[in-house]
Amino acid sequence: MELGEPLKLSNGASRSDLADLLARIEAATNAVMLVHNDQQTLQNTRDRLRIPAHELAKQARISLKGQAGNTDAIGALPRLPSATTNPATYLPVLEDIAQVWERINRLPAASVPAATLPLTIPLTENGEIVQKSLADFRAAIAALRATVDALAANAQTDKQQRAIRDELHQSARALLGLYPAAVKSRLPAGHALLKNLPKR
Repeated sequence: MELGEPLKLSNGASRSDLADLLARIEAATNAVMLVHNDQQTLQNTRDRLRIPAHELAKQARISLKGQAGNTDAIGALPRLPSATTNPATYLPVLEDIAQVWERINRLPAASVPAATLPLTIPLTENGEIVQKSLADFRAAIAALRATVDALAANAQTDKQQRAIRDELHQSARALLGLYPAAVKSRLPAGHALLKNLPKR
């Protein structure tokens, strides 16, 4: 009302352009939050899955050595790192253990007299001893790897969404930087509305 015609910035942007930019910033901020929430969920899933996989791997090393320690395959059995080790290091170790287990399962029964092949691994679940197979172990590894891969993909999406949001913020700062000059060009010095302009 004070300015007469609708105010436009020096680059031609209008109030509706600013409103549109605000809506895009809000959408981008929400997208970042959703991706962040997905990341938290995936991290919780990874942490939940790697404990049973680690316990099975630990018991597998003990059982493989105890029941097939007379075989050459045991020499390829790797040391087991902590369950919290970086997945890039940890998952290949689990897969190596699975490969040793598979080699032992393929041996002639007579060459592994202490074992019943295919070998199963005893674990305690809900207060009872259960026998886990190589298929069970590989399923645990696959579930953990799928979650780790999803985490990596989600991290990349997070990076992209944050870049979009940050670029929109930069655009908003640039437009807002033009606003004081546009208002000053339309009002006389000392006008009351000029007192409301942001200080830069």
